[in-house]
Amino acid sequence: MTHSTSWRLLALAISVGLGAISGCSGSPYDMASVTGKVTIDGQPFAQGKVMFAPIAAGKSSEAGRPAFGRLQSDGSFELGTYEPGDGAVVGEHWVTVIRIDPETDQDDQEASRVAPPSAALIQFSRIAVPTKVIVSADQDNVIDVVLTKADLARYASHD
Repeated sequence: MTHSTSWRLLALAISVGLGAISGCSGSPYDMASVTGKVTIDGQPFAQGKVMFAPIAAGKSSEAGRPAFGRLQSDGSFELGTYEPGDGAVVGEHWVTVIRIDPETDQDDQEASRVAPPSAALIQFSRIAVPTKVIVSADQDNVIDVVLTKADLARYASHD
């Protein structure tokens, strides 16, 4: 084997290896950025996170990984699926708002004991929003989750 052939084979091996590594970290699904805000009776809800769970389309049983976003003090969020801020799978999603205990900073079945300042009388562990949302390809999706106390009474879990 000649010296130039060895270098070509080495370059090819490195190229294939880098391609395989970068392919492992990507999503097999189309992704798009998603931001928004969670409000309850017009007030920002800040003590929790939001989850967008993709819905399988057609005959496929594969829908992709859910995306999560931490709620900020103004109720805003940015979704991430594989890493923070990388967005959500394109398509239809069910949305769940998950309350986090501010003292432990974790999902907690006892979270309902600590009422958030922005929604003083609301006690729930999670609420499955009854409306599907759509994440569209090739655009920045702004999807606000607008809830009322009546929605919480109807759709919330109080683990």
